[in-house]
Amino acid sequence: MTAPLLTYPHAGMYVEIRYDYDAGDPRDDLDNLGSIVGWKQPDLKLGDRQVSIECTSPAEIVEALRKDGVRLILPIFYTSHGPRCNLHMGDIADEDSLTYCSGVVYVSGEKLKSELGVKRVTATAIKKATRLLRAEVAEYSAFLTGDVFGFTIRDDAGTEWESDWGFYGMKDCEHDANDAAECSAEQQQAETEEAHEMACRDIPTVAA
Repeated sequence: MTAPLLTYPHAGMYVEIRYDYDAGDPRDDLDNLGSIVGWKQPDLKLGDRQVSIECTSPAEIVEALRKDGVRLILPIFYTSHGPRCNLHMGDIADEDSLTYCSGVVYVSGEKLKSELGVKRVTATAIKKATRLLRAEVAEYSAFLTGDVFGFTIRDDAGTEWESDWGFYGMKDCEHDANDAAECSAEQQQAETEEAHEMACRDIPTVAA
């Protein structure tokens, strides 16, 4: 096991956070609301499928999606700086954004209704779906960058109490790690009290 990236005390336990080098691609492993199509690039396979824009334009691709019943289409932008990269979602798939984006994330009207449990695709449904898509794109960005983490909870003696892996982003990993540390501390306290109670039962009584 690699050395912890971060170690800190919490609730009487110690939290160790490490990179998760075995994490799967969230586009393959998770049940995503949106589908991602990326413009074919020589050094990057982006999204669920890739298309070449040498013979067609992003605007034509988007128009074809709309004809197929897609109700929500948003641009995604990929940037790379050395070993680091970032993927973020834009607010509208207009002519300007389609000129510079690296692909789009989209949802059909039927899937919006079935996944959100609504009869009509209202503005409220679109807003909720947009939040979900933004979270999915953030998870995918973390995977592409390598920002996937796991945690281990240990006590003062170094005994492992709990661990979990596959967190796309440090914030979610720390949140769940802290919750796990608190639960482990409660479990340790309960076991200590039970052991003390059992030990007390073995104490011989002195007749009066």
